[in-house]
Amino acid sequence: MMKILTTLLLLIFSLAFFSCNEEKTYEYCDEFSRYLIEVHDQDINNNVTYFLLPVNGCENCIELNLKLLKEKKYNIQLIIIGHTFNENRSLLIESLSDNYSNILQDDKYGISQYRIGFSKPLIVTLENGKCIYHLNISDFKVDEAKKYLEKNAIRNHVQVI
Repeated sequence: MMKILTTLLLLIFSLAFFSCNEEKTYEYCDEFSRYLIEVHDQDINNNVTYFLLPVNGCENCIELNLKLLKEKKYNIQLIIIGHTFNENRSLLIESLSDNYSNILQDDKYGISQYRIGFSKPLIVTLENGKCIYHLNISDFKVDEAKKYLEKNAIRNHVQVI
């Protein structure tokens, strides 16, 4: 009886440990890396946080993410996916160049040729060619994205002497 109880407790603790582990690998990392290399000519061995922003789709989701990107200057590589005929949204997207000087464009939806799990705004951080973080940013995860960016991607102010 004691042996069964011990085995059962060990099983319960193991399940609890593995189910609480929120660090999930990004199953599309290889395809994402291929997309960066083939479409945007990026060096994936650099340590970069990519923020992929579709300009079409859920109105609220896009507006929340545009607001997030306008609030602060994050140290990210912004990739704009698609194009819009919405004049207000176009102006908001253009104003992002105030914060981000090297915005990559994928207005021909090259991303659709790769299996990377992209349907909402997406953050992927690469370090030495490995995806160490990813987040699909639904309306309910904008705060989580903001916390991650504030902790890991705030631009360092460089003082010129």
